[in-house]
Amino acid sequence: MSLEHAPERDTSAKPSLRDDVLFGAQAIADELGLELRKTFYLLERGYLPATKCGATWTSTRSRLRRFFDGSGL
Repeated sequence: MSLEHAPERDTSAKPSLRDDVLFGAQAIADELGLELRKTFYLLERGYLPATKCGATWTSTRSRLRRFFDGSGL
């Protein structure tokens, strides 16, 4: 009896959630190459796709990439 193995999936195209999540305005600023104060300005006015969890802003690299690529949120 032969066991067939499922083909290996290419996971290089999609980062793991741990690598994708950005915690805090500083992490978002670093990802975008912006100053922290400018990033807070954009976050507080809803100009960036991010969510505030308590006192911490969060987003993902993939969400920001889609936003700036123009392919939606």
